[in-house]
Amino acid sequence: MSSFEIIEIQSALGETQTSPSKLFSDDDGRIQKKTGISKIHRSSLSAFELSLKALHKLENIDEVQEKTKFVLYVTQSPSYFLPNHASRIQDELNLKQDTMCFDINQGCSGFVQALIIMSSLLKQKSDLGLIVCADTYSHHLSDDDRSTQVLFSDGATVSVIKGNGKWQIEGVKHLTDGSGANLLVKSIHSTNRLKMDGASVFQWTRRELGSQIKELLNEKKYDIKEVEGFYLHQASKLVLDNVKKSLSIEDSRIPSTLDLTGNLVSSSIPFLIENNFEKFNSSNFLVMSGFGVGLSSSSCILRKE
Repeated sequence: MSSFEIIEIQSALGETQTSPSKLFSDDDGRIQKKTGISKIHRSSLSAFELSLKALHKLENIDEVQEKTKFVLYVTQSPSYFLPNHASRIQDELNLKQDTMCFDINQGCSGFVQALIIMSSLLKQKSDLGLIVCADTYSHHLSDDDRSTQVLFSDGATVSVIKGNGKWQIEGVKHLTDGSGANLLVKSIHSTNRLKMDGASVFQWTRRELGSQIKELLNEKKYDIKEVEGFYLHQASKLVLDNVKKSLSIEDSRIPSTLDLTGNLVSSSIPFLIENNFEKFNSSNFLVMSGFGVGLSSSSCILRKE
Protein backbone atom coordinates (compact mmCIF):
# COMPACT_ATOMS: atom_id res chain seq x y z
CA MET A 1 0.00 0.00 0.00
CA SER A 2 0.98 3.67 -0.30
CA SER A 3 3.23 5.31 2.27
CA PHE A 4 4.08 8.94 2.97
CA GLU A 5 5.31 11.48 5.49
CA ILE A 6 4.04 15.00 6.14
CA ILE A 7 7.16 17.07 6.65
CA GLU A 8 5.57 20.53 6.97
CA ILE A 9 2.18 22.26 7.08
CA GLN A 10 1.61 26.00 6.87
CA SER A 11 -1.71 27.86 7.03
CA ALA A 12 -3.19 31.28 6.36
CA LEU A 13 -6.53 32.28 7.88
CA GLY A 14 -8.82 35.13 6.94
CA GLU A 15 -7.45 38.41 8.30
CA THR A 16 -10.69 39.47 10.06
CA GLN A 17 -11.79 37.55 13.13
CA THR A 18 -15.39 37.57 14.27
CA SER A 19 -17.77 35.36 16.28
CA PRO A 20 -21.40 34.16 16.21
CA SER A 21 -22.42 36.82 18.75
CA LYS A 22 -20.85 39.59 16.64
CA LEU A 23 -22.53 38.34 13.49
CA PHE A 24 -25.97 38.09 15.12
CA SER A 25 -26.64 40.54 17.94
CA ASP A 26 -29.56 38.55 19.33
CA ASP A 27 -27.38 35.50 20.00
CA ASP A 28 -27.07 34.79 23.73
CA GLY A 29 -24.31 32.21 23.46
CA ARG A 30 -26.45 29.35 22.28
CA ILE A 31 -24.84 29.25 18.83
CA GLN A 32 -21.36 28.73 20.25
CA LYS A 33 -22.64 26.10 22.67
CA LYS A 34 -24.34 24.20 19.84
CA THR A 35 -21.61 24.49 17.20
CA GLY A 36 -18.52 24.61 19.41
CA ILE A 37 -17.27 27.58 17.38
CA SER A 38 -16.09 30.76 19.12
CA LYS A 39 -13.97 32.28 16.35
CA ILE A 40 -14.76 32.73 12.67
CA HIS A 41 -12.27 34.07 10.12
CA ARG A 42 -13.22 36.19 7.13
CA SER A 43 -10.98 37.32 4.29
CA SER A 44 -11.15 40.06 1.69
CA LEU A 45 -8.64 38.01 -0.31
CA SER A 46 -9.51 35.27 -2.75
CA ALA A 47 -8.91 31.65 -1.84
CA PHE A 48 -5.98 31.57 -4.24
CA GLU A 49 -4.42 34.66 -2.63
CA LEU A 50 -4.76 33.00 0.78
CA SER A 51 -3.05 29.90 -0.57
CA LEU A 52 -0.11 32.04 -1.74
CA LYS A 53 0.21 33.48 1.78
CA ALA A 54 0.42 29.95 3.20
CA LEU A 55 2.90 28.86 0.52
CA HIS A 56 5.25 31.76 1.23
CA LYS A 57 5.44 30.64 4.87
CA LEU A 58 7.18 27.39 3.91
CA GLU A 59 10.40 27.09 5.89
CA ASN A 60 12.43 24.83 3.60
CA ILE A 61 11.62 26.48 0.30
CA ASP A 62 14.92 25.43 -1.34
CA GLU A 63 14.09 21.74 -0.87
CA VAL A 64 10.51 22.33 -2.04
CA GLN A 65 11.75 24.01 -5.21
CA GLU A 66 14.31 21.29 -5.89
CA LYS A 67 12.28 18.15 -5.12
CA THR A 68 8.58 18.89 -5.73
CA LYS A 69 7.16 16.69 -8.48
CA PHE A 70 3.41 17.13 -7.95
CA VAL A 71 1.06 19.95 -6.90
CA LEU A 72 -2.58 19.22 -6.05
CA TYR A 73 -4.81 22.23 -5.42
CA VAL A 74 -8.09 21.49 -3.64
CA THR A 75 -10.81 24.16 -3.74
CA GLN A 76 -14.47 24.95 -4.24
CA SER A 77 -13.72 28.67 -4.34
CA PRO A 78 -11.96 29.01 -7.69
CA SER A 79 -10.44 32.28 -8.84
CA TYR A 80 -9.98 31.06 -12.43
CA PHE A 81 -11.89 28.84 -14.80
CA LEU A 82 -8.60 28.09 -16.53
CA PRO A 83 -5.80 27.32 -16.34
CA ASN A 84 -5.76 25.34 -13.11
CA HIS A 85 -4.54 27.06 -9.97
CA ALA A 86 -1.83 24.43 -9.38
CA SER A 87 -0.06 25.56 -12.55
CA ARG A 88 0.05 29.12 -11.25
CA ILE A 89 1.58 27.80 -8.02
CA GLN A 90 4.32 26.10 -10.05
CA ASP A 91 5.29 29.51 -11.44
CA GLU A 92 4.81 31.38 -8.16
CA LEU A 93 7.20 29.08 -6.27
CA ASN A 94 9.56 28.68 -9.22
CA LEU A 95 9.11 24.92 -9.20
CA LYS A 96 10.71 22.84 -11.94
CA GLN A 97 8.79 22.52 -15.18
CA ASP A 98 8.61 18.73 -14.94
CA THR A 99 6.15 19.20 -12.05
CA MET A 100 2.70 17.67 -12.62
CA CYS A 101 -0.03 20.12 -11.52
CA PHE A 102 -3.79 19.76 -11.30
CA ASP A 103 -6.83 20.91 -9.31
CA ILE A 104 -9.44 18.90 -7.42
CA ASN A 105 -12.96 20.32 -7.10
CA GLN A 106 -13.81 18.91 -3.70
CA GLY A 107 -14.81 20.15 -0.28
CA CYS A 108 -14.63 18.59 3.15
CA SER A 109 -13.39 15.18 1.99
CA GLY A 110 -10.85 16.79 -0.34
CA PHE A 111 -7.70 16.59 1.79
CA VAL A 112 -8.10 12.88 2.51
CA GLN A 113 -8.71 12.17 -1.18
CA ALA A 114 -5.74 14.34 -2.21
CA LEU A 115 -3.48 12.60 0.32
CA ILE A 116 -4.44 9.17 -1.02
CA ILE A 117 -3.74 10.33 -4.58
CA MET A 118 -0.49 12.05 -3.64
CA SER A 119 0.90 9.06 -1.74
CA SER A 120 0.29 6.87 -4.78
CA LEU A 121 2.04 9.36 -7.09
CA LEU A 122 5.19 9.78 -5.00
CA LYS A 123 7.29 6.76 -5.93
CA GLN A 124 10.79 8.08 -5.27
CA LYS A 125 11.82 8.63 -1.65
CA SER A 126 13.46 11.95 -2.50
CA ASP A 127 10.38 13.37 -4.25
CA LEU A 128 7.98 15.86 -2.64
CA GLY A 129 4.39 16.81 -3.37
CA LEU A 130 2.33 19.84 -2.32
CA ILE A 131 -1.31 19.57 -1.30
CA VAL A 132 -2.78 23.07 -1.25
CA CYS A 133 -6.29 23.47 0.16
CA ALA A 134 -8.04 26.84 0.01
CA ASP A 135 -11.60 28.11 0.36
CA THR A 136 -13.43 31.36 0.96
CA TYR A 137 -16.98 30.14 1.48
CA SER A 138 -17.86 33.43 3.18
CA HIS A 139 -17.77 35.16 -0.23
CA HIS A 140 -20.76 33.04 -1.25
CA LEU A 141 -22.97 33.20 1.87
CA SER A 142 -26.15 35.17 2.43
CA ASP A 143 -25.75 37.71 5.24
CA ASP A 144 -28.88 36.51 7.02
CA ASP A 145 -28.23 32.75 6.72
CA ARG A 146 -27.31 31.69 10.26
CA SER A 147 -26.83 28.05 9.33
CA THR A 148 -23.81 28.90 7.17
CA GLN A 149 -22.54 32.25 8.54
CA VAL A 150 -21.73 30.78 11.97
CA LEU A 151 -20.00 27.66 10.62
CA PHE A 152 -17.57 28.48 7.82
CA SER A 153 -14.22 30.26 7.99
CA ASP A 154 -11.91 31.35 5.19
CA GLY A 155 -8.47 29.80 5.09
CA ALA A 156 -5.78 27.94 3.21
CA THR A 157 -3.19 25.29 4.04
CA VAL A 158 -0.19 23.83 2.26
CA SER A 159 1.04 20.36 3.20
CA VAL A 160 4.45 19.15 2.05
CA ILE A 161 4.27 15.40 1.46
CA LYS A 162 7.25 13.06 1.09
CA GLY A 163 6.86 9.69 -0.59
CA ASN A 164 7.88 6.34 0.93
CA GLY A 165 7.64 7.75 4.44
CA LYS A 166 6.82 6.30 7.85
CA TRP A 167 3.02 6.36 7.41
CA GLN A 168 1.40 3.48 5.61
CA ILE A 169 -2.12 3.87 4.21
CA GLU A 170 -3.44 0.42 5.08
CA GLY A 171 -7.04 0.83 4.02
CA VAL A 172 -9.41 3.36 2.49
CA LYS A 173 -13.16 3.63 2.19
CA HIS A 174 -15.13 6.11 0.08
CA LEU A 175 -18.79 6.98 -0.14
CA THR A 176 -20.47 9.27 -2.66
CA ASP A 177 -24.19 10.00 -2.54
CA GLY A 178 -24.98 12.36 -5.41
CA SER A 179 -28.68 12.26 -4.54
CA GLY A 180 -27.75 14.66 -1.72
CA ALA A 181 -25.86 17.08 -3.97
CA ASN A 182 -28.41 19.86 -3.42
CA LEU A 183 -28.16 19.67 0.38
CA LEU A 184 -25.05 21.86 0.21
CA VAL A 185 -24.89 23.64 -3.13
CA LYS A 186 -23.97 26.78 -5.03
CA SER A 187 -24.49 27.13 -8.76
CA ILE A 188 -21.73 28.60 -10.90
CA HIS A 189 -23.55 31.92 -11.40
CA SER A 190 -21.78 34.52 -9.27
CA THR A 191 -24.95 36.13 -7.90
CA ASN A 192 -26.31 32.91 -6.41
CA ARG A 193 -25.60 32.20 -2.76
CA LEU A 194 -24.49 28.96 -1.14
CA LYS A 195 -27.41 27.00 0.31
CA MET A 196 -27.23 24.31 2.98
CA ASP A 197 -29.86 22.03 4.49
CA GLY A 198 -27.89 21.62 7.70
CA ALA A 199 -30.32 19.22 9.36
CA SER A 200 -30.26 16.82 6.40
CA VAL A 201 -26.47 16.96 6.08
CA PHE A 202 -26.17 16.20 9.80
CA GLN A 203 -28.54 13.25 9.53
CA TRP A 204 -26.46 11.90 6.65
CA THR A 205 -23.23 12.12 8.68
CA ARG A 206 -25.02 10.60 11.65
CA ARG A 207 -26.14 7.67 9.53
CA GLU A 208 -23.00 7.09 7.48
CA LEU A 209 -19.80 8.33 9.11
CA GLY A 210 -19.53 6.11 12.18
CA SER A 211 -20.57 3.10 10.09
CA GLN A 212 -17.90 3.82 7.46
CA ILE A 213 -15.14 3.99 10.06
CA LYS A 214 -16.35 0.80 11.77
CA GLU A 215 -16.54 -1.06 8.46
CA LEU A 216 -13.05 0.08 7.49
CA LEU A 217 -11.55 -1.15 10.77
CA ASN A 218 -13.52 -4.41 10.67
CA GLU A 219 -12.37 -5.15 7.13
CA LYS A 220 -8.76 -4.86 8.28
CA LYS A 221 -9.54 -6.79 11.49
CA TYR A 222 -8.56 -3.95 13.80
CA ASP A 223 -10.20 -3.20 17.14
CA ILE A 224 -11.33 0.39 17.51
CA LYS A 225 -9.55 0.45 20.90
CA GLU A 226 -6.21 0.18 19.06
CA VAL A 227 -6.67 3.53 17.29
CA GLU A 228 -4.71 6.28 19.05
CA GLY A 229 -6.42 9.19 17.36
CA PHE A 230 -9.23 10.10 14.97
CA TYR A 231 -8.35 13.10 12.76
CA LEU A 232 -11.77 14.15 11.53
CA HIS A 233 -13.06 17.01 9.43
CA GLN A 234 -14.05 19.80 11.84
CA ALA A 235 -17.67 20.17 10.76
CA SER A 236 -19.38 21.17 14.02
CA LYS A 237 -19.54 20.11 17.66
CA LEU A 238 -22.82 18.36 16.99
CA VAL A 239 -21.24 16.19 14.30
CA LEU A 240 -18.09 15.40 16.31
CA ASP A 241 -20.13 14.56 19.42
CA ASN A 242 -22.21 12.17 17.36
CA VAL A 243 -19.08 10.42 16.05
CA LYS A 244 -17.80 10.01 19.60
CA LYS A 245 -21.11 8.48 20.61
CA SER A 246 -21.33 6.24 17.56
CA LEU A 247 -17.82 4.88 18.03
CA SER A 248 -17.91 4.92 21.85
CA ILE A 249 -14.60 6.76 22.09
CA GLU A 250 -13.35 9.33 24.57
CA ASP A 251 -12.65 13.01 23.84
CA SER A 252 -8.88 12.59 24.16
CA ARG A 253 -8.76 10.51 20.97
CA ILE A 254 -10.51 13.14 18.83
CA PRO A 255 -8.33 16.28 18.63
CA SER A 256 -10.19 19.44 17.68
CA THR A 257 -9.48 22.97 16.49
CA LEU A 258 -13.14 23.73 15.90
CA ASP A 259 -13.28 26.51 18.51
CA LEU A 260 -10.36 28.31 16.85
CA THR A 261 -11.59 28.44 13.27
CA GLY A 262 -14.95 26.84 12.70
CA ASN A 263 -15.32 24.80 9.52
CA LEU A 264 -12.36 25.36 7.14
CA VAL A 265 -13.74 22.97 4.48
CA SER A 266 -10.83 21.02 2.91
CA SER A 267 -8.28 22.85 5.08
CA SER A 268 -9.81 21.66 8.35
CA ILE A 269 -7.86 18.38 8.62
CA PRO A 270 -4.44 19.78 7.64
CA PHE A 271 -5.01 22.72 10.02
CA LEU A 272 -5.89 20.18 12.72
CA ILE A 273 -2.68 18.24 12.02
CA GLU A 274 -0.61 21.46 11.98
CA ASN A 275 -1.89 22.32 15.45
CA ASN A 276 -1.24 18.77 16.73
CA PHE A 277 1.88 18.08 14.67
CA GLU A 278 3.99 16.51 17.42
CA LYS A 279 1.14 14.32 18.64
CA PHE A 280 0.31 13.27 15.06
CA ASN A 281 3.89 12.27 14.28
CA SER A 282 4.45 10.45 17.57
CA SER A 283 1.39 8.24 17.02
CA ASN A 284 1.47 4.80 15.41
CA PHE A 285 -2.14 4.08 14.48
CA LEU A 286 -4.62 6.74 13.33
CA VAL A 287 -7.87 7.10 11.40
CA MET A 288 -8.45 10.12 9.15
CA SER A 289 -11.86 11.01 7.75
CA GLY A 290 -13.25 13.86 5.65
CA PHE A 291 -16.96 14.19 4.91
CA GLY A 292 -19.61 16.61 3.71
CA VAL A 293 -20.45 18.39 0.47
CA GLY A 294 -21.08 16.04 -2.43
CA LEU A 295 -22.36 14.27 -0.44
CA SER A 296 -19.10 12.43 0.06
CA SER A 297 -16.91 10.88 2.71
CA SER A 298 -13.42 9.37 2.56
CA SER A 299 -11.73 7.59 5.46
CA CYS A 300 -8.36 5.90 5.73
CA ILE A 301 -6.27 3.94 8.23
CA LEU A 302 -2.75 5.25 8.88
CA ARG A 303 -0.17 3.01 10.52
CA LYS A 304 3.57 3.34 10.99
CA GLU A 305 5.68 0.98 8.91
